[in-house]
Amino acid sequence: MNANADAKHVYIYNAQVQAHAIGLAWDPDSNIAFYLSAAGSKNALRSIWTSMLVRDKHEPELKMYNGWTEQNPFKGPSSGVHQNMVALKNTALWHGVFFDRNPYFLFIEDHEGAYHPDGNDFDDLEIRFNLQQKHLPLIQQHLVRRVNDLSDIPVDPTWGAELWQIGIEHEILRPLECHGDCVGAWLIDSTANWLYYVQQAMKEGRLKINPMT
Repeated sequence: MNANADAKHVYIYNAQVQAHAIGLAWDPDSNIAFYLSAAGSKNALRSIWTSMLVRDKHEPELKMYNGWTEQNPFKGPSSGVHQNMVALKNTALWHGVFFDRNPYFLFIEDHEGAYHPDGNDFDDLEIRFNLQQKHLPLIQQHLVRRVNDLSDIPVDPTWGAELWQIGIEHEILRPLECHGDCVGAWLIDSTANWLYYVQQAMKEGRLKINPMT
């Protein structure tokens, strides 16, 4: 880890390498990083990815410098980590995005969020909220598909927004802490009885069958 790292930047590092952190979604309770976006050399990003994959306590774990959280070290999710790395034009750097393979993990990536990373400033907070709202309808459709998989009845595709609210209310759709280019991330509780909540919402009139779907 470079002790002279520029204080204006956030770095993700392990015992061997460091890279510029661009985005993060993590669970403060378990300290698991479900999403990480970073820029650095190809070898550095591969090493970071390996650290997310390794669950052995004797292996290097990820830490942050001048980071978005003081809690260290980070671990990767147990369900595995998908990686996507692309070379940045006219530089020797690469951009890597690493995220949980679990189909019940939902996230919103928007590069504009990297310019408003923390949400500590009111203007930044508003911008990040608006970025999240822009993408939310699409993410809600992902929730519809997942709930359809978890329940025994067909889920109406027009229920996305209401299902989202139901999930948040009953804490079976749990938001994660997000920074940088990750402007929103959630975990769907796949052990919850989603069928029960759907049926209750139908009885209450919150969810109605659309005859056109």
